[in-house]
Amino acid sequence: MQKGRWVTFLLVAITAYGQAVEDHLRTIGKEDPRQREEAFRWARAYPFERIPEGARLRALEQLRSIERATGKASLQALQPRWQPIGPFTIGGRVRTVVHHPTKDGWVYIGAAAGGIWRTTDGGQSWTPLFDDGNSLSFGALAIDPNNPDILYAATGEMSNNIDSYLGAGIFKSTDAGQSWTPIGLTHVGAFSKIEVHPLNSNLVVAGATKNFPGFWRSTDGGRTWQRTFIGVVTDVSLNPRDTAEFFIGVQGRGVYHSTDGGQTWQFRSNGLPTSLGRVCVQQAPSAADILYALIEQGGSGGIGAIYKSSNRGQSWSLVYQGQSSFFNGQGWYNAYVVIHPTNPNLVLAGGIDIYRTTDGGTTWINVTNGYTGGNVHVDQHAAAFNPRNPNVVYAGNDGGMYRSTDAGATWSPINNGLAVTQFYAMAIDQSKDNVNYGGTQDNGTLGNRNNNWGMVAGGDGFFVAVDHDNPDVIYGEFPNGDLWQYNLATGLFRRI
Repeated sequence: MQKGRWVTFLLVAITAYGQAVEDHLRTIGKEDPRQREEAFRWARAYPFERIPEGARLRALEQLRSIERATGKASLQALQPRWQPIGPFTIGGRVRTVVHHPTKDGWVYIGAAAGGIWRTTDGGQSWTPLFDDGNSLSFGALAIDPNNPDILYAATGEMSNNIDSYLGAGIFKSTDAGQSWTPIGLTHVGAFSKIEVHPLNSNLVVAGATKNFPGFWRSTDGGRTWQRTFIGVVTDVSLNPRDTAEFFIGVQGRGVYHSTDGGQTWQFRSNGLPTSLGRVCVQQAPSAADILYALIEQGGSGGIGAIYKSSNRGQSWSLVYQGQSSFFNGQGWYNAYVVIHPTNPNLVLAGGIDIYRTTDGGTTWINVTNGYTGGNVHVDQHAAAFNPRNPNVVYAGNDGGMYRSTDAGATWSPINNGLAVTQFYAMAIDQSKDNVNYGGTQDNGTLGNRNNNWGMVAGGDGFFVAVDHDNPDVIYGEFPNGDLWQYNLATGLFRRI
């Protein structure tokens, strides 16, 4: 009888303990990413409830002050030496591209999470220019066509993908990118475009998408700013021959036109769908009456379609009806339209792939075919023609940078030294010297097992682990917790 009571007591105690553990795990949020995010935030906010605005910028300024007083070389001599080990040719998400107005092959790019880089040889090599900046996430770059040593960098990635980062305002360089100074709009979360007007270097405009979104305008080279339009501005276009004329694309609303330098706006969407998501719009630099707009039909996540106006946006006509594969449901993430600087009939439109027309929109050809054997990475974000030789075009996507020498008909990768691959997580093979693996954004799970970085698994990679008993066996995951196992020795790949 007494034994039975003990059994009953133990069963009750075990049940109560199990319930307590379950309640505790529910309380602390087992496997809850928000808890990790909160821990990340708390450590940086302490002793305050919130991270003070400008805290990181002040810390960087303090560091530079110490470097000036002590000597940077002396400080670095006291620290462990870090060396990059790659990958150096894979590339990563590039959000913005601008070409120097007078120097062939001088291109600046802004990466989603890798800072600003410059090439002076058409992409054969790259140099980082913003490694110690207050934000490594970029939405837009602009170069002053009248003084190319002056550049503007608008931080914060415009789209709402889960791995996008907010920025730290707009920065300005007066020495071709060697140094940068914050000039304002630190409260604006992200930018889609920034432009300097060719007829007035003091007129700088920007489109913002997060935290105080809208059209921002400066008439004093970025010293002060005024917001003249409220809404998610996903594209900005200027008339290079008229400081008064601008067009903007506004998410969920359409196209707007200004004839007074961006101070007031008129709705110019007659012929466009009433239900739409992201809007990209550009005015032909050589023919001001002609515009092209790439939109998401049906709202965010909708189907891509290209419209054309031949009367400055007063009316629009559909010139290309894409299929679901044009955006693959993510036009809010990958989209642009860019027009040849002297030929309004030659246009490039980016979605999953790059589409090209040479007859003013009558026919469009997919020139990259990323999912069907093409050599260009998918998910297009930006492109820029070389103004001195428009046959040369540079394009940025999730796979880094590409170059065309035939006005966008064919493309070649130019990622040598462009170390902007975004790693979510990594693992080390403890049985070998300098063998590493990592899951990356849209560039697969990578490894350097044979001293050269190569792909272990495609798509998006996330967490990865090396089997301690058999380091030939690698474990990893695709999105949504889709786990896999790969044996490097046998080549056997299986989901688990």
